[in-house]
Amino acid sequence: MNVAIKVFNLQIEGAFRSFDIECEAMRNILHRNLVKIITCCSNVDFKALVLDFMSNGSLEKWLHSENHFLDILQRINIMVDVASALEYLHAGHPTPIIHCDLKPSNILLDEDMVAHVGDFGIAKLLGEGELMKQTMTLATIGYMAPANCISSIMELALNCSSELLEERKDMKDVVATLKKIKQNFLNKIEQV
Repeated sequence: MNVAIKVFNLQIEGAFRSFDIECEAMRNILHRNLVKIITCCSNVDFKALVLDFMSNGSLEKWLHSENHFLDILQRINIMVDVASALEYLHAGHPTPIIHCDLKPSNILLDEDMVAHVGDFGIAKLLGEGELMKQTMTLATIGYMAPANCISSIMELALNCSSELLEERKDMKDVVATLKKIKQNFLNKIEQV
């Protein structure tokens, strides 16, 4: 078994809190698209997490390097993986978790190019009362125009980044929409 070790620099302000939050957020979480914490090491002057090793590194490496390339199907699969992880964090776990630092460097890819969301150092764990006001939005799965794959993804991205929360889709609908986009893409490939 290959593992990665995340050692916290305790000289940096907030490192103790970041370690505690990450341990609390991830201790009972099991989802195929979240980086698994195997164990942790903690004493007064040393804190570290032992994590599953992700052999393909971060999504950032794949997006911003001339040596790596993601085709459209891989990109869609990564979007579905990340959206599935967020849906689970927001609505599929007894204590909703808001990641607060989702970016390509915090999305890791395993040997099969399956995306795993990691680095929960500034995550926010919500109580039940906070669930509705902070993670739920009013949206329904709507008609997806038979446009090409890229414009469908862009349309979804614009919806997800709307300034008004009530205009955004919730994560369950985002996952469903991404799966529809992927299926439409695969259907078009088969027709060619």
